[in-house]
Amino acid sequence: MSAQQPQHPPVRLLIAERSENAAHQFDSLLRDAGIATRLEIIDLPMALDKLAQADLMLCNAALPQLVQLLPTLASNAPQVPIIVVNNDEGSLTQSEAMELGAADVVSDTEGRHLVLVVQRELEHVCQNIQFKQALKSLNEAEQRCRLLLQSSRAAIAYVHEGMHIYANEGYLKLFGFEDSDDLLGLPLIDLLDRDSADALKAILKQFRDNEDEIDLDFSGTSTDGATISGNMALAAAEYEGEHCLQVTVRTSSATSDTAVDTAAEDSATEKDADAEVPVLREDAIVGNDDPTVGQANGASTDTASAAQAVSNGADAGPESDVEEGPDNTGSSFTLELMEEPADQSGEEPATAETTDPAIEAAQSPAEEPPPEEPLPEESLPEESQQAAPTAEAIDFTNEPLEQADEAEAPVLIEESAEPTTESPTETAAETAQPRRTNRAAAHGLSEFLSQSEASVGEQKGQFTSIFVAQIDSYDDLQRTHGLAGAENVCSQIEAELLSDVDGPFMQISRYQWAMLVCDQTRDDALSKADCYRSSIESMMFEVREKTVRPTITLGGAILNMEGYNSLGTALEATLNSAFATLKTTLASAEENTVKLPKFETAEQENDDEANRVLSLISEAIENQSFILLFQPIISLRGDSDEHYEVFLRMIDRNGEQMAPGRFLSTAIDNGVAGKIDRWVILQSIKMLSTHRSKGHNTRLTINLTSNSVADPEFIQWLGVAIKAARLPSDAVIFQITERDASTYIRQTREFVEGLKNLHCRASLSRFGLAGEPFETLSHIPVDFVKLDGSLIADLNKNPELKHNIADMVRELQSAGKLTIVPMVESASVLSTLWQSGVNYIQGHYLQEPTSDMDYDFSTDD
Repeated sequence: MSAQQPQHPPVRLLIAERSENAAHQFDSLLRDAGIATRLEIIDLPMALDKLAQADLMLCNAALPQLVQLLPTLASNAPQVPIIVVNNDEGSLTQSEAMELGAADVVSDTEGRHLVLVVQRELEHVCQNIQFKQALKSLNEAEQRCRLLLQSSRAAIAYVHEGMHIYANEGYLKLFGFEDSDDLLGLPLIDLLDRDSADALKAILKQFRDNEDEIDLDFSGTSTDGATISGNMALAAAEYEGEHCLQVTVRTSSATSDTAVDTAAEDSATEKDADAEVPVLREDAIVGNDDPTVGQANGASTDTASAAQAVSNGADAGPESDVEEGPDNTGSSFTLELMEEPADQSGEEPATAETTDPAIEAAQSPAEEPPPEEPLPEESLPEESQQAAPTAEAIDFTNEPLEQADEAEAPVLIEESAEPTTESPTETAAETAQPRRTNRAAAHGLSEFLSQSEASVGEQKGQFTSIFVAQIDSYDDLQRTHGLAGAENVCSQIEAELLSDVDGPFMQISRYQWAMLVCDQTRDDALSKADCYRSSIESMMFEVREKTVRPTITLGGAILNMEGYNSLGTALEATLNSAFATLKTTLASAEENTVKLPKFETAEQENDDEANRVLSLISEAIENQSFILLFQPIISLRGDSDEHYEVFLRMIDRNGEQMAPGRFLSTAIDNGVAGKIDRWVILQSIKMLSTHRSKGHNTRLTINLTSNSVADPEFIQWLGVAIKAARLPSDAVIFQITERDASTYIRQTREFVEGLKNLHCRASLSRFGLAGEPFETLSHIPVDFVKLDGSLIADLNKNPELKHNIADMVRELQSAGKLTIVPMVESASVLSTLWQSGVNYIQGHYLQEPTSDMDYDFSTDD
């Protein structure tokens, strides 16, 4: 699987960089190499929240706190490679950066090296996802084969160094054992009479030389004194990682041709039933899109292949956890759940059999159960008689890379209800079987919230909180015990928590869980959560012969309905706050502990970054602490009007300016960006009116967010505001990003048409990033088009870009659009753009954004 395959959606790329120009240069470099990206430029501290939803991260080596934050980033999202980029301002050696958790170090001057490193790391990401899916499929096959072996009518046992290490129900009944504990460790030879024992010894010597399957006619005695005679088939196998002998016993007696025919017909009937058993698709790991391939490939699975499948997955543990992500946006891998419908016909379920026609045909009619006796599946546990184990497939085509890790959910398949004693030959992974429980974790956020709402409703008046638990030092655990060992530990801990927690429970990731805790007081809730912690602390088991004593840390938050119009919304906010508490606790190097902040008011609860930003925005609007900056837009075609673009900055509590990238996305997500837009418009047109009163023929371009574009009342408000300012309608141009326009095409078209009714003009910014940019443009009748800065960043380095930009400008102008090119940083770029026929330019080469409209446009005449 290649990171550059065209069917892949864009890679979710985070770049922590001081200069937006430098970030766009890296993005352009990757795009030129055929790696489609979805870029987000962030400050390094923001990566703590963003990294888990990304596929790859680049960060500047000169950023402050890089050395302190890099280990935390690598620990929080070990599946996301972080590449450090050295430059003149700062550098790290490769060994230093990799010790801190970076995947690699490259120089900003070696573009080809960067591309190769990114391609390699994306390939690793894909392979890691494939490995996890393959491991999950193997674990399901193991569970399926265990069930088939346990429920088969054929008598099957495994013998290691002459001793029984496993026997199914048929084998135990045949020799009169009520419990597998009585048989485990018993020599096979003790079940045979002297002549058969001597014959077995001779055959075993022959078997050691070539390991070909050998048949032996035998006679022996069961524990109740009954004589047993028949045929014993010996074959090489592996069980729980041990090379051993598979023993399949066929009892025999005097038979007639009619009886043999009857047995053959019974075998054929059972084979047909087995065709209904859902099996793992063979194309699951290679991404075959045909959903019919491999669905019935297991109809004739014999006992030897079943045993082989059982042995291959032993170290991975009996269960596989699959994460579900909260938001599938940007995910590149999905799982299809292929469930066979439950058999409603009353016929014998195929899951109760291990079908081997040769074995079944050789059985004596005397050994067949009479029709009036219970069917074999009735001897199975109740859980095994329900739905058959499901098979799952992988779709590699239409989802982004990020959530393959998030798409997993625990699959619990119950084994025999009869207790067994572990053999000394069992591996550590088998020894550490998860505790069985009748409860199951909620599948996804919506189910967890629904269960929580119901639970809160049933326990009105109680103190309610949500806790998020995380395994301590998970990255160290994974390095020590490997991926399979770490997954096994996660299964043990989840099973333990499920058995302890008495309320709604949800898996967030393979090593994180959420739970609702209702009790009388806050102290009672803390005590209950601490019981969960101590329960995990007391666990001790072995993984691959190494002792594991896991611990967990829990962060909580108190449910508070203030400011929320529904219980579900308040519960979701509480879950987010609990997660923030957990991260804060772990960031302070506190592990194996429980934290539940005690808030006296609802405002004190808003300590996470999103709520902090929203609080700053509210203060900025109320206290007028936003700042407007103006950057000139210069005409290259003789337009003498003064033209500025308005940029917004916000002052934080430390008195520092915050760029929109640090707060605007939070405002948009929470629906308050429209208030910011209205503040910017009112202040901008007020300043423009004052400036024009001094004799300047000035116009402004004001950027709007999607909140305003999608607000049907915004146009009416805008008309009133412009009339109140007594400004010509064409003095203000409203600008929308291409991304917002393509997301809200209908709303944007209606918005632009509304602007035209007000005689205002519209502009489309960051043009050229979409796969088909002119397709979006054809639906939206804007007057100006501003190209994306990443198209200009490498103009000097790549001469071919000059022709691309010239072609794009010509096509835009032929469609009647005036073109604006930003990020002009040098005279050579300006000259190139002039030759390309661009209408307007802006950039730091002309003037950086300033607080005043003071650029001297006369110098450019």
